[in-house]
Amino acid sequence: MTSSFTRISVALCTFNGADFLEDQLWSIDKQSVTPFELIVCDDGSADDTINILEKFKSKADFPVRIYQNREQIGVLKNFTKTIGLCEGDYIALCDQDDIWLPNKLAASYEAMKRAESDRNKDIPLLVYSDLRVVSSEGAVISSSFMDQNKIKPPQKKPLRTLLVQNFVTGCTVLMNRALVEAALPIPEKVLMHDWWLALVAASLGKIIYIPDATVLYRQHSGNIIGSKAFFSLSNLLRLLDISSLELEIASLFKQGMALRDRLGERPDYCAPVYPVYLKSFLDAAQNNGIKTAFAAMRFNIKKNPWPRNLFFIMLLLKGGYLRYLRSCQDIFDE
Repeated sequence: MTSSFTRISVALCTFNGADFLEDQLWSIDKQSVTPFELIVCDDGSADDTINILEKFKSKADFPVRIYQNREQIGVLKNFTKTIGLCEGDYIALCDQDDIWLPNKLAASYEAMKRAESDRNKDIPLLVYSDLRVVSSEGAVISSSFMDQNKIKPPQKKPLRTLLVQNFVTGCTVLMNRALVEAALPIPEKVLMHDWWLALVAASLGKIIYIPDATVLYRQHSGNIIGSKAFFSLSNLLRLLDISSLELEIASLFKQGMALRDRLGERPDYCAPVYPVYLKSFLDAAQNNGIKTAFAAMRFNIKKNPWPRNLFFIMLLLKGGYLRYLRSCQDIFDE
């Protein structure tokens, strides 16, 4: 294993992860680039997670710092805490149940350095990649997470997609210090930490995609999100639960408003970071579903693939999400 040529912190959040944690930890240890440090925040595990972490700490080739939350704080706050404790120049996010391929950190860092060479060093940068989907036993289910889920990461204007659909998987992310400073603390209104980081990076800086898989993304019964084929039975059944979908759309707009507020706090950036379409889209969302649908089409704010976006537009036209949006009056606060 080569010595670290840069300061890459690994941020790992754990909770009852004993079943798969050891595989993940040793895949970090086997990286072609040695991490600067591993920061772990455990959110009240009741299994053997802490013992596994302590055993790994005694054998790892790099510093490992383990923190145990006195009370459970949930995924968003735990990632905010873990990222905030990292001291490296770059931070790689890590889940407890996956396996990193040996070149994961090296490939991400090389992509990061190429982006920085374009005079982007001082702006928020986020690198992410495709994944290989595997079973709980490690058997390959799909060679490409993106293909399985019919996701085509946009190469231009990614914010227009990110406002309504996430395409960044957190366990592949490497970010620079500028993104950490802009994104933390993660607001409580956001749907997932990786989505929020992608939104901030797309607004204030740049997102870089590696089309090759760098992570074995393990599917098991305990996954929070997981990966499902686009035309799977579970996805088709999900379309029948209209109320849940309308609540999800309302949550999208609350997350967008959190982004609007965060961008308003960043006067230090010279580039226009508050696009007109963001304001128009969110203004429409608070008032009328039909206007929101037309704003989405006008500004090319859309999900992919097209069947997913068509259904999304139909739900916007219906306007049922408004009852959930209006029940949270605090989102209208300026």
